Amino acid sequence: MMGLENYSVAIYEDPELVERFLDNRVDMARRLYGRVFANKGLDFVQIWEDMAYKTAPLISPDFMERHMVGRYREITGIFRKGGVRLIMMDCDGNLDKIVPILKKSGIDGIYPCEIAAGSDPLKLRKEFPGAALQGGVDKRALSANGKEGVKSELRRLQPLLKDGAFIPHIDHFIPPDISYGTFCYYMELKRELLANPEMRI
Repeated sequence: MMGLENYSVAIYEDPELVERFLDNRVDMARRLYGRVFANKGLDFVQIWEDMAYKTAPLISPDFMERHMVGRYREITGIFRKGGVRLIMMDCDGNLDKIVPILKKSGIDGIYPCEIAAGSDPLKLRKEFPGAALQGGVDKRALSANGKEGVKSELRRLQPLLKDGAFIPHIDHFIPPDISYGTFCYYMELKRELLANPEMRI
């Protein structure tokens, strides 16, 4: 409603307003999800929270610790009480600095692991064992190297498939410099790999 720049400034110049925004989100979750779980349960929830850019989060980890962790915990607690087994955060950009805060908040994992922003799922899994992850396929490799790029990317990510709690995919849209044939090959090989993570590529 305010736009990114105005909201960023409001964190410092009008913190009471920002607190009201955050409390409003929690109150909405209380009322909305109470109705959802009364009618039919969910087992998977994604939280849409685009708050990072190419090199780092747009909100400081300190701000998140002080103002968001408790509120997230209340919301994720509502989800768990309702039977939700997996809670994922949809956020572009580089989230490395805030993944531990998200885990502390009751969020199980992130996507799309935007590789161009340095959000490498292999690195994230080492630093945060057990985190559920999606994404991590570098579309630039597919654009530059076609089918060989497909094979190298899926081979690179294969250890995560063996480990579990990971789905490889390209973040956002498929760029026009990836040919239709390359994309079809990528989908076919990925299906085979998902069915048999131990296969040789």
